[in-house]
Amino acid sequence: MTDICESPEDQNACGGIYNVSATTVRRSKSGLQPRVADHKDLQDWFGKLAQQLPEDGPLIAERVADLAIRQRHFAMLNTLATGYLNGTATFGLGVALLTRAAMSDELGRAARRTLYQWSRQSPPRHAAVVAICTGPLAEASLAWR
Repeated sequence: MTDICESPEDQNACGGIYNVSATTVRRSKSGLQPRVADHKDLQDWFGKLAQQLPEDGPLIAERVADLAIRQRHFAMLNTLATGYLNGTATFGLGVALLTRAAMSDELGRAARRTLYQWSRQSPPRHAAVVAICTGPLAEASLAWR
């Protein structure tokens, strides 16, 4: 039998279900089942949600980043971030997602590799690379030295 957890923080203790923004996610010992990244419709919903609720954009970006990092699924985060970078109103959300990924232990290598590749070959992405590399990522890299 699966319990209903009070919050995502309780999920490890109860091994049950918790509610994330009207989406119920089942938690098992091996992680979220099924993986959020395996559901194209949910990825599409995340992509559209930031456009429909611009005032909640930073919170949405934070939750998406949390899910992607927890599941170690850079492809999902990168797809959403790239879509956000294509829109003027959501550009900052794409920057926030990739910054968070680049600073994480789980996805950092893949995110930084992507930024490097964009800096070398993709002029339309140069603005995103500059925004990411001069923000909190730059401050963190100085602290690492």
